[in-house]
Amino acid sequence: MVDKNQTLKSPIDFFTDFLEKLGTLEKGTVLVNINHYKRGIYNGSIQEFFERMYPFYYDSKKHYVDFGKVTYSKFITVLRQISHKNQVAYEYKIKYNHSKHYIEYTFTLPTTEPTGSIPKIEYVEKHEID
Repeated sequence: MVDKNQTLKSPIDFFTDFLEKLGTLEKGTVLVNINHYKRGIYNGSIQEFFERMYPFYYDSKKHYVDFGKVTYSKFITVLRQISHKNQVAYEYKIKYNHSKHYIEYTFTLPTTEPTGSIPKIEYVEKHEID
């Protein structure tokens, strides 16, 4: 199968950890909006994330993770690109506040088996006839 994503070289294994730290975690989903973006800019987590992302982008697409030109729109574009590569589902809603609109995104986190859990064993009954 040919990979149609020509922006990222490989899936990003630290993506869900970043989302969980940045956004609001709710029942297997993470909400990210303009307020989360502003907090991430203030505390430096978005800049650190962009620096970690830089080697994962093809040379011709590295402008997406140029932190000097980051805006909320560009930040969300990067999150969407990674979501496509990592096959993470997301939804968006347009919120209006004082005649301005903001888009907030809800990312569905991949489900994993809890550590220490007992794996489900399926029994198959076999009958042999002589």
